[in-house]
Amino acid sequence: MKSWGPRRAPKLVAVLLISLLGFAGCSDDDDASTDDAAAGSSSLISKEIVDEFEPETPERTVVEWLRYVQFLNAPGALRFYRDDAAPGEDVLARQIDLASPALRGVPTVEGVDQEGREATVFIRIDPGGDLEPRAFSANLVEVGDGWKLADNSFLEQAVAAAPPPQSLPQDPKSGSQEDGGVPPNIVSP
Repeated sequence: MKSWGPRRAPKLVAVLLISLLGFAGCSDDDDASTDDAAAGSSSLISKEIVDEFEPETPERTVVEWLRYVQFLNAPGALRFYRDDAAPGEDVLARQIDLASPALRGVPTVEGVDQEGREATVFIRIDPGGDLEPRAFSANLVEVGDGWKLADNSFLEQAVAAAPPPQSLPQDPKSGSQEDGGVPPNIVSP
């Protein structure tokens, strides 16, 4: 019989922690991956911040969508797009991954330009530290009793504003990347 003495206990604890962390993200509820405990960080949008905005308004729609984006939740973020404007889930997930460094911070709604059933929401995100605040805009349309993103321009702006992804080390002989392919998180056009 094996002993669970001091040498095996750390391994058991590590295995249990990894198992628990793996299951923590498993849920059918899209809100589960917008954990309010993680939103306690001043660089992420909390549910309380979303609730500061009037329901069914363009600005709340953008802030709530941005919360899903900050938590890297593409399926949740996809719900906020008008059907004919939604990128594919895989494309959206890659864009969110690339844009996430540019979107850290609690947004300030600088203004809303609304004409009938169309609106543009202007947002400034201050990531804090030495980083400069960034301005973005989102175009929305009123659909039924709510607002939906009319296009993907906000996220495209954020991808353009994000720092470039880190490159893989180059093979000194061939000059190509060591893994022989496109860096992860990069979508070929």
